[in-house]
Amino acid sequence: MSNLTDLDSAQSREVEEQLFATHRLQINRHVPVPLPRQDFWSMVHQLLRSLDSEIQGMMMKGMTGMRLQNLQKRQANIRLIASELARKRLVAMMQHVSSQSLRTSTQPGVTQDLPALDWQRHDPAEKAIYHTMQV
Repeated sequence: MSNLTDLDSAQSREVEEQLFATHRLQINRHVPVPLPRQDFWSMVHQLLRSLDSEIQGMMMKGMTGMRLQNLQKRQANIRLIASELARKRLVAMMQHVSSQSLRTSTQPGVTQDLPALDWQRHDPAEKAIYHTMQV
């Protein structure tokens, strides 16, 4: 499902629901919560691209009104939530890395490792960022 075609209505709603649900889960957590799918961020990107394409099509046809305004509000809300979720996940990853580092450096020989993140449940790009933070 990670091809670069526009999403249909059902796919758009599914990705949007996953985005909002993941955001709600992540809000007060200090560890990145598992994503609903490995291609989560690319699907969010596709969702935004689909909405942008639909908005541009409506504007090119001279369509204005409530439907266009609602679509623009939906797009702005999705962008806001995606941005906030990405920020919260980065902060959670930094907290996890720093906590892990402090636990291993305070008492040499005694390991109090935090539970490892299950990278099968996270985006591969997030894994790369996480491992870069460890250095």
